Amino acid sequence: SFYMSNYISPEEEGKALIQPGTQQAQLTLPDGSVIDVDKKEVSVIVDGVQVKYKKGVLSYQPTVTTQHEEKNVEEQPAKSNELVIPRGGENTVILADGTTVHLNAGSKLTYPVRFAGKRRIVRLEGEAYFDVVADEEHPFVVQTHLGEITVLGTEFNVNAYADAPVCYTTLVRGKVNFSTPNAETIALSPGEQAVVFANSSTKRVVNLEEYVGWVNGMYIFNDRPLGDIMKTFERWYDIQVYYETPNLRDITYSGSLKRYGTINSFLDALELTGDLTYKISGRNILIYDKVEEME
Repeated sequence: SFYMSNYISPEEEGKALIQPGTQQAQLTLPDGSVIDVDKKEVSVIVDGVQVKYKKGVLSYQPTVTTQHEEKNVEEQPAKSNELVIPRGGENTVILADGTTVHLNAGSKLTYPVRFAGKRRIVRLEGEAYFDVVADEEHPFVVQTHLGEITVLGTEFNVNAYADAPVCYTTLVRGKVNFSTPNAETIALSPGEQAVVFANSSTKRVVNLEEYVGWVNGMYIFNDRPLGDIMKTFERWYDIQVYYETPNLRDITYSGSLKRYGTINSFLDALELTGDLTYKISGRNILIYDKVEEME
């Protein structure tokens, strides 16, 4: 059932090391120009704001203190930046209000060069950890495809990939509200998570490390299906995972993996459980049932 196995030579079978992601991103400026920020240090002025990039951190520092001069404006003007993190990448951005956003692989953040008007609005597709600077006059809003999160000042994680049917918002400290398109609002306290689908949502208490550990360099799984775990790794290691039989996706695992290690140590640990075996071919990982190991 697995044609690709024919193309794997014995010497490369399962031996190739697959390295973790690196700091990389593409920044699109309001005029449409694109900068590969990982390729060089950046220092430009956009709309009165000093934009700098150094060692994995993109920062916006207003040169003039005119953050919210348009008191009566509802939203910010259209001068937005778009930061795209490819698969196999990550990056940090410090917004003009001092808010820090750690972006995970395969994510996109759209945000103004500087905030104006009543609300500080950004749009996220993918996963990010936010450490929002408190400013009660100007709530911070994260828009996702499944609703928006309103914040006063807090630390929280949002996982809202466009190819997933669910958005997870996990609160570390402070307070946030998640409002869904059908006008339901979920208020979160620290340690709680909003689980939002297109037409249903729930709130639950979670083990924070499982959802925010990636920011501190650890992936932690508690009874997670292999299919979910591998979805995370596909983005971070920029790989494609194939299963010999669909039921392999449903096997659940608990454990942890250092984010900056190779994926091989995780795969080797999986093999030790006796459920399955794997082969690596280029950026593809093939997962087989242990019993039917091929000669």
